[in-house]
Amino acid sequence: LVRRSVDFLEAMRSGAKIVAPMVGGSELAFRLLCRRHGADVAYTPMLEAQKFVEDADFKRSFFQTHAEDRPLVAHFCGNDPRVVGQACAEAARLGADAVDLNLGCPQRVAYAGHYGSYLMGSEDRELVKAIVRTMRKETPKTVAVCVKIRLMDNQRDTLKLVEDLRDAGAQVVALHGRRRATWHRDGPGARDGPADLEAIHQVKESVGDSVIIVTNGNVRNSQEAEDALKETNAGAVMSAEGLLNDPALFEDAVEDDVGDERLRKLGLALEYLDLVEVH
Repeated sequence: LVRRSVDFLEAMRSGAKIVAPMVGGSELAFRLLCRRHGADVAYTPMLEAQKFVEDADFKRSFFQTHAEDRPLVAHFCGNDPRVVGQACAEAARLGADAVDLNLGCPQRVAYAGHYGSYLMGSEDRELVKAIVRTMRKETPKTVAVCVKIRLMDNQRDTLKLVEDLRDAGAQVVALHGRRRATWHRDGPGARDGPADLEAIHQVKESVGDSVIIVTNGNVRNSQEAEDALKETNAGAVMSAEGLLNDPALFEDAVEDDVGDERLRKLGLALEYLDLVEVH
């Protein structure tokens, strides 16, 4: 039931609606719920590559999938090319349609572990390129290689990062339209304010079709998903917190009164609990 990479990539350049990777939030039951209500592609939660390789219980607990859970992207964090490569190879063996490197996590744990957005700086660029090259080397050609990033502090550096990832072997780059986290940075944090969709659009215009760009940010309903695709000209659109609030946000909006909206949300919650019980 594993789809060939060409099919996955075609979806990613044809307006796919994507469940973003979320720590503790994009597990199997939640992914299946979102897929029932308009999502086309889903990422696993962030998986620590080292634990995935070394801890069978961790792998069994956090990499659960199902025949209906396709296409699926296995989303890893780590800073050792060999270990990330091994994790990607194992995920491919277990049925992932694509593998993904986290270069976007802004949280304290990413700072402590030196991964996520704390690998985006120029001082770690050769390491990041080595990780992506190893991901490509260690996975079958039928499995796509993806990377999820944030904006750098200026547009030139963002574009250079995307080009470096592409040249190292990444076929898809998901771009969260907020600035990367730097632990000692002054001013607003990495989660504050709206995403900069114009910056994503500029990256897309610069790289053309040489790598698939996915837009991430400012998506809380189906209309905003369509707007983000149009504004950025990206191949696909991704949502995280919006889906946590409404797992059916990718479905066409239905204008109901407040009471009906409450019942709709309760219905989704019950549907989710049914999926949890089954899976």
